[in-house]
Amino acid sequence: MGMAVNTKKSVWSQRLSEARAHLRLRGAAASRSNDILPVGQYPEIISMFEGSGLMRPWRGVEQAVANAVVDSRRFEPEAYFWNAVDPDLLKRLLHFFRTECAIPWAGENTLVIASGVSHLFDTFLGCVLSPGDLVLSPAPYYHQFAEYPEKWGAKWEVIPTSASACFKLTASELASFVQKHPQRERCRALVLTNPSVSGAVYSRHELEELSSAIIRLGLKVFVDEVYRDHVHQDTTFVSLASLPGMERVSVTAHSGSKTRGSADYRIGWACAPEAIAAKMISYLEFSINNVSRLTQIAGCAVLSTPSMSIAKGAAQCERRLGLIAKRLAALSNRLTTEFPRLWPQHSIVDISNVDGGHSIILDFTPLNGLRTPTGIKLNTSLDLCEYLMCPSQADQGVALSPCYSCGLDGMFLKLSFADVGHQYVSEVLRDGADFMINPACLNSSEGCSIMEACRCFNDQLDSAFLRGEDLIAEALRRLEVAIVYMLESNTRPFNHSFPVQMQDVAALDTII
Repeated sequence: MGMAVNTKKSVWSQRLSEARAHLRLRGAAASRSNDILPVGQYPEIISMFEGSGLMRPWRGVEQAVANAVVDSRRFEPEAYFWNAVDPDLLKRLLHFFRTECAIPWAGENTLVIASGVSHLFDTFLGCVLSPGDLVLSPAPYYHQFAEYPEKWGAKWEVIPTSASACFKLTASELASFVQKHPQRERCRALVLTNPSVSGAVYSRHELEELSSAIIRLGLKVFVDEVYRDHVHQDTTFVSLASLPGMERVSVTAHSGSKTRGSADYRIGWACAPEAIAAKMISYLEFSINNVSRLTQIAGCAVLSTPSMSIAKGAAQCERRLGLIAKRLAALSNRLTTEFPRLWPQHSIVDISNVDGGHSIILDFTPLNGLRTPTGIKLNTSLDLCEYLMCPSQADQGVALSPCYSCGLDGMFLKLSFADVGHQYVSEVLRDGADFMINPACLNSSEGCSIMEACRCFNDQLDSAFLRGEDLIAEALRRLEVAIVYMLESNTRPFNHSFPVQMQDVAALDTII
């Protein structure tokens, strides 16, 4: 396994670099405010740009790390741990993959740990690719993934999917793409995210058809299941690796970064066929990015997150999605009514196929080719994102992610909603005892019952979640104002001016 440095960027990697450069210059990378602001005050830019965790990890993670630091038998900073797996983490991983993911072939020799899912993905590619191979992915995808194949001399290929199916990849689309590709013999690996960037969750039937196609086409598959904990209440989640035949070709990756609030601990885990796992571990043994024992102790606690905590986060994500959908449906109707020529009957988002995850895809196709009030033509979703971050002197901005850099042409934007207002939720979890998870920690001498303390804590947590919903409502108000102003400016001769007075949108604000 040797690294092949590819100095020529693919079109998808070039798009990602372009998006990074433009959006960082305009402040999107720094727009995620952690400040605790008074009610009614908002940051200059509200970021719905990238999705991380909704709240801090449960208190057991902090306790496990703190206890290990002072326990010389548990954690020995003076000694090299190399790439050994902590025994307690090993047990938790076996339980997770066998029980929660229902992967019957999971065993000690199938487990790999690394510094997050991206690190696992990079390692996987190094183990299955040769220079000139092709890595396939439906769009949209996690934009950073498109860069990794270049490191190994391979190429990222995007499989077109349908917006009407929430951009889920079908077995027929996969087979057709490979069979028609002029280098079909070099198609080596497939990447799936489930739940996907668009919020879609693959059904058992869909995965069964995909698994048959994957085997027939001779592909290896990397499945990112980082959002698997946050699916909607009536949705059944199935791991691709649990299906027959996948024990030879599938790698299932997961971490606590998104749904268990532990992104900055930098640890992820995978279940892979023994032959692939052995190669991944061998590569990691020669990498300087091995996972420290203290981080593994944190990871073990992350895997022990109580189901009540995970369910609380999943319910909040589902609630937020419903609020966003109502607001955007009302906006679509308003635009059709007021600007029928520029905005014919068109839905910004259809959540009928959204069943989980932390983000959705917005469709602003009618805006393609229009001009901003300052005369800039909208050619890509990156142009639209830049406008929304600074629409005018009269209003503040909202940061969304351009699908231009994750495989979709046209006016598609990604809206990430889970971590909006996370600072208010984390403040409650940090400063108060976590009664929701461990009510017995209350000292009865404090003069109130455990049940009263639980109610008080949950009231505080619900209030913090409402602050996040308020930020989302304000972001959507800004989005509405910016889109309406743009359409207004395109209904009259362009004069390089921008309306000074904002149109009243109070009626729509009553929806949330």
